[in-house]
Amino acid sequence: MHSISALVSVLAVVATANAQTPPGFSPSATAELGLSFGNSTISPGEQIGINVPASAPIISTSSPLNGEYLFALVDPDAESPQNPNISQYLHFLQPGLTFPSSSSAPATLYPATLNSAPIVPYTQPAPPSFSTAHRYIGLLFSQSSNFSVPANFKQYNATYRMFFNITTFAAEAGLGAPVLANYFLVSNQTMTANATTNATTTATGTPIATFTGEAASIRVARLGTMAAVVGAFAALLV
Repeated sequence: MHSISALVSVLAVVATANAQTPPGFSPSATAELGLSFGNSTISPGEQIGINVPASAPIISTSSPLNGEYLFALVDPDAESPQNPNISQYLHFLQPGLTFPSSSSAPATLYPATLNSAPIVPYTQPAPPSFSTAHRYIGLLFSQSSNFSVPANFKQYNATYRMFFNITTFAAEAGLGAPVLANYFLVSNQTMTANATTNATTTATGTPIATFTGEAASIRVARLGTMAAVVGAFAALLV
């Protein structure tokens, strides 16, 4: 009985560790969506500098996909994680993506082909200087052939992006759960996710970056999850 309980714990924490969305965010996905700005590929949970390119990220998958897809990029932390009074802020809503098998890219990368105009064009992340790091969550949904923008969301465009709700949008549009996801953090504060003078050091004296704010909570959550995995497996051996 003890082993069964430990196994259940392992499965639960592994599911959390495999999530490609921030802890506690819904909807979630366990398979990673490729996001990159130029030659810089985004790893889930990575913090990048404030100077995010003005051009939309390259969206890709690790294998070709059939059918069409819709991509959404949302910020659940606007204006700030402590006061998300205009959340969610919609940074990009792009339908009509396809991921064909023929590609000039490496065989392990299948960049999206955009077959229609965006519903809401991309705008780059620019969190205010008074805020800690914002999370920017990219979600890829399977898009049906009769997809249309739900009536309650027709007001969203290049100039109106506040108070979006990706869960309600997906439900009313009949999109189902996201199939792939990724997220990154951006801060306009110099103290967030940077090495500091009192950073922890390794045995060789090499500084380890000290994380604060939102980046800290996500980093701790990931480390805690991995510790829980190890602990649960150890319990199976008792």
